[in-house]
Amino acid sequence: MRPLWKLCFFFLCVGRAAALVGNGVPPKDFMLQLIERKKYEVAKLERSHADPTDPVKLRVGYVSDSSSYAVTRALRLFTLGEESRRVSVVGDLKRLSPTAPNMPRTVGTFADAGARSEELFKMGANVVMVNTDSFGWGGSMEDLSSVTRAKREREKRLKEDGVEGSPTAVVCKDLIIHPIQVALALEHGCDGVVLLASVLGPKLEDLLDACTIMGTEAIVEVHTPNEAEYALELGAMILMLNNWDRTDGVWHPEQAEAVRRVIPDNVVTVACGGIGSSEQCRKLSDVGFDAVALGRALELHPDPKQLVRNIRNFEAPPLLAGVNG
Repeated sequence: MRPLWKLCFFFLCVGRAAALVGNGVPPKDFMLQLIERKKYEVAKLERSHADPTDPVKLRVGYVSDSSSYAVTRALRLFTLGEESRRVSVVGDLKRLSPTAPNMPRTVGTFADAGARSEELFKMGANVVMVNTDSFGWGGSMEDLSSVTRAKREREKRLKEDGVEGSPTAVVCKDLIIHPIQVALALEHGCDGVVLLASVLGPKLEDLLDACTIMGTEAIVEVHTPNEAEYALELGAMILMLNNWDRTDGVWHPEQAEAVRRVIPDNVVTVACGGIGSSEQCRKLSDVGFDAVALGRALELHPDPKQLVRNIRNFEAPPLLAGVNG
């Protein structure tokens, strides 16, 4: 028997997911169209990887003999209880964005995702989040392969030069609605994936379980306290708190900060959504965020290198296990 709050949240998730997925109703806005297209893409993926010996199919069907925590190490640059802590930076690599209806669709104009990721790592980004959806974000799995290849080559050069850099990771961000997408992303070399709570609703549990089985980490994007609490109940250990509400395209500039208060400090937290200044990032670090994600700011800021440098130089107050931000 589920507790009453779980049942209430279950129906809330169904409502938010239905608002996006449409329950078979023809799409009424762009986000609905994106999800309908993604269902079609997933069906094609299942057909193209139906062979039982296919590497993607094998990843879905068998438990991995190892687990990766590269994403956690790259996002949390300190241990709980240290007197001061550094904030990490996530570079949100995308050419387009469907989230903000009143802003230009174009975000970045780069042609080579690998070369762009190298620039972001040189700026000081700890994680590069690669948007692989083509219609909504202008990305592809080839972008993901290019970025993971660039990361490996960079790590090799640093090792040969005897340089010990900060931990880095590459994360695949897409409208993930099926385990086969996680398997495909891992085959292209990523360290983890992003799951959108507003899109998955009650299916979030299945996707989190799939990530565990495949030995990878999931960053769960949430917008509301209910989504955050539900993700925590399912065992999510990395939450990305978005100021943008994907169901209606409205920006709530203080939302991430408000939701952070319900999350214990042993959970890794990332703030995202319209973040573009050092002042915003300092405030977010002071309330307990481990990392901030920058998207448009890396393209529009007059000095993005200095912005990243400022964030990386912040000394935020300590966090303690089990304590809220």
